[in-house]
Amino acid sequence: RDALGEYVAFLDDDDEWLPEKLELQVNALEKHPEAVLAFCALRAVDDAGNILYTRVHGVEGVVRPFVDILYKSFCWNSGNMARKQVLMNGYLFDENLTKNQDWDFTLRLSRTMPFYSVNKQLLILHIHGDQMGGPGNLKARILGYHTFLKKYIVDYKKHPDFLSMRYAEIALLYRDNN
Repeated sequence: RDALGEYVAFLDDDDEWLPEKLELQVNALEKHPEAVLAFCALRAVDDAGNILYTRVHGVEGVVRPFVDILYKSFCWNSGNMARKQVLMNGYLFDENLTKNQDWDFTLRLSRTMPFYSVNKQLLILHIHGDQMGGPGNLKARILGYHTFLKKYIVDYKKHPDFLSMRYAEIALLYRDNN
């Protein structure tokens, strides 16, 4: 509510925007009023700067990515810019989730509304052990995955291969947590 502009961009304290991010996303939303959110590709790095993974949708333009996001989240919170009006209409983060709030946010929004994919790496995630999703927080990650999966079980049952991936991810978290 307190944001003064038409758009809201998110930035977690340990992430980094590249210089063109805001400009490219604002331009995309200005040129495509049907899109409610613009997202970008990202790379995740460890403390030494080694690339751990990338997330790229692979498409430039207006997309309806619900099924793609259900498969694998690539719309990271710090890579998103949303229209303020959409947020004011009740599309906020689910505080009941201990993990995957940004994944849930983009799933709920993409179920009925188009996004704009900026097919360029404009975000760097800095991965370290102190984060909610880091290796030092396995119990919360396990609980978060269970809660997230329960919330979207109807959608996952329509895509059994996606469901098996979620169960495999949970199994690996249990393994890592002994």
